[in-house]
Amino acid sequence: MIQKFAYKQYFRVLSVLFVVALMVFIIPTITWYIMNGSTQAFKRYIEGIIPIIFMLLPCTVENLGIIRYIYIYICIVINLLVSIAETVHLYLYSCTISMAAIESVFATNLSETQSFFESYCDINVALLILANIFVFLLILKILLKIVPIKCNIFLLGVIMLSIGSLLAYGPRYLMNRKDVNAFEFLPAYRNYRQVRDYFVNVEKIKALSNINISKNISYTVNSEEDFTLICVIGESANRKHQGVYGYKRNTTPFISNEKNKLVFSKAYSPASYTSLSHKKMLTLDTKNQVPLIGLLKEIGCETWWISGQSLYNNSTPLLFLADHVMSLNDKHGEDKYYDQELVPYVIEAVKNPKEKKAIFVNLRGSHFRYSALYPADRKVFNDSKGIDSVYATKKQVIDIINDYDNTIIYTDSVLSSIARQLPKDKPVVMIYLSDHGQDAYDVDNRAAHSATRNIGYEIPFWIWYNDKFLEWRMSNIEKWKTYGNRRFCSDALGFIVCDLLDISVRDGNVYRSPLNDAYKEYPINLPEK
Repeated sequence: MIQKFAYKQYFRVLSVLFVVALMVFIIPTITWYIMNGSTQAFKRYIEGIIPIIFMLLPCTVENLGIIRYIYIYICIVINLLVSIAETVHLYLYSCTISMAAIESVFATNLSETQSFFESYCDINVALLILANIFVFLLILKILLKIVPIKCNIFLLGVIMLSIGSLLAYGPRYLMNRKDVNAFEFLPAYRNYRQVRDYFVNVEKIKALSNINISKNISYTVNSEEDFTLICVIGESANRKHQGVYGYKRNTTPFISNEKNKLVFSKAYSPASYTSLSHKKMLTLDTKNQVPLIGLLKEIGCETWWISGQSLYNNSTPLLFLADHVMSLNDKHGEDKYYDQELVPYVIEAVKNPKEKKAIFVNLRGSHFRYSALYPADRKVFNDSKGIDSVYATKKQVIDIINDYDNTIIYTDSVLSSIARQLPKDKPVVMIYLSDHGQDAYDVDNRAAHSATRNIGYEIPFWIWYNDKFLEWRMSNIEKWKTYGNRRFCSDALGFIVCDLLDISVRDGNVYRSPLNDAYKEYPINLPEK
């Protein structure tokens, strides 16, 4: 009778755990399905049931005593926070938490956090959070009321180890996937792994700061010409909103009207978030990755990194290789200074007596919240004229698109202000590109980063040069002007710089540069093929 009762009790406990496992991530799953209609949501939901039951097994063991209750509350808190984060991320971005989100958490500052909540938190977010809390309070009540089973602690350890090993290694053999284990279906584990990978990547980037340039790249400087290189890296700029690329609104009057320019219509970012894009843009992919700033210093350049954003040492230490590093908003403690206020620092660097100069400028550009990125008296667009978004049926959406377009034209004016003050008696070339794209109600009904749409990777990329630079590189520029439709990724920036400055690189992926004679089209990792 005892044995029979025990079996019934075990079955009852497992049945309860099965019901709880169905409840744990039901809110994110429903949100995922509603936002993009993908059955992948339910597939992932079903795949996660067994790992969740495994995770909850210690909640049912009476022998654990007080540890059982502590474990229950830890499970509830961790999974509640993960469920809320996943639900909100799915609601805002229509995808599960990505590396972009992880990077944003570690690289953001107080001002950006405030802007995020002001821009994206609405009544729907609040209701989703409350729904998660309600479900987990119900789960807590069930777990606390469950009649626990008696189990030898040693036997429990053996069972947990055996099941855990099966979940961890079983899929590798059953599915022939060495990179998969069943715990990947748990959002908590998946997010933990992404955080771990983030810090691993940070360490890899830090290691690049100490690399020996000459031992890791073969190159020849073909000209002794002095020059000034200015590389302006924008933020969240979408080329579909730029007049120079055919947008109905004249958001780029400066570069649109310039004759000394190379405009590339098929440029893409290597990532949909800043730190990875910066890392890839600021390195040359040779036999070993070589930092671009380090290479420029080796050929005799004085280097600057001038930023309107915070200097996040942990995620992008490559910028600290520059001889001069400053951030206007770091210096003053908060993001309240506009990009135009960077111009005097850029011109001061240009006037430095050093013959060869490389100046990197990192703008606040078009990061959310858009309305905070340009002065109120510089507002140009305030109605629906020229807006072609199918979602622009509400005033709120029209206002957001207007604010976004105003950041684009404001950035153009900043670039114009720099160009107008550059010397005319020495070769000067200025590159402008964005770190990644942005969906400003172009594809989906939102204004945000987009890791799951090509719009999150489609960036503006153009090159402006003065007459002295034209005189220096005349024969090449005539060819380059015909290369505007070449498809490339901005991780080729280092090779593009070398081509501009007449530096021949003899190893690495030089063919990725649209300016190189060896160019060939190559696959670019985009979410939509």
